[in-house]
Amino acid sequence: MEKANYQSRPYGYMVEKASNFIFVAPHAAGDDAFTRYITYALAQELQASAVINTQYFKETNKKAKRYPERVCNFNRLTWWQKGGKHLFQNKHPDLKAFYKDIFALQKKVRESDLGRAIIVHIHGMQNQDSCIDIGMGAWYNSHIRAFEDSANVKENNGEVTMPPEMAILLRKKLEHTFKAVSDKEVTIGRYFPAWSRWTGIQTHKTINKADWAFQLEIDKSLRTDKEHAKRTGALIAQSLKTLL
Repeated sequence: MEKANYQSRPYGYMVEKASNFIFVAPHAAGDDAFTRYITYALAQELQASAVINTQYFKETNKKAKRYPERVCNFNRLTWWQKGGKHLFQNKHPDLKAFYKDIFALQKKVRESDLGRAIIVHIHGMQNQDSCIDIGMGAWYNSHIRAFEDSANVKENNGEVTMPPEMAILLRKKLEHTFKAVSDKEVTIGRYFPAWSRWTGIQTHKTINKADWAFQLEIDKSLRTDKEHAKRTGALIAQSLKTLL
């Protein structure tokens, strides 16, 4: 993807394409190493839109003390239970711009003849037993072949953000694709179910119930450097095509 296609934003970059997919990288400024390149590759392979934060990092980042003005977790939101909506008025202006751009892209897909928007957040995880963990508001227990949702979460419990049968299909496709490069399995919500309303993917179901949203937590072993991350993005794109 040529840089001429990028639209500069205060939080980083946005790429706009006519596609069902919108790829989002909330922690690409350094918290989730090389996820920006996975996101770029996905957008290129699927001719899709992308919204990428390259400027702001979490308070746990080693750069936080040196650049306190750039500390902002783009995956930590505020949910107003009584009002049934996310609140953005007290959030950092660039975080608000980040989600405003995603919501605008989501609306354009909805108003086109493409059908539903499919919003995919790209994250990084380390040292888990999964190479990829799919977060979609539930955890899949493979032993009993059943999903557990957020019903037992005491507060800020979110909803399932994509059809469970499609999550299972995606898991199978990803596992088949990655078996040649990883001996780890692909799981659904084992480590990061994304079932709290504070989580970024939950916002998209609030905006429009018909759209799908999920996150991919990608193990460090699949993103050791820039080129490796690009190859991982290209492999993930092969599996995502099954959702269209």
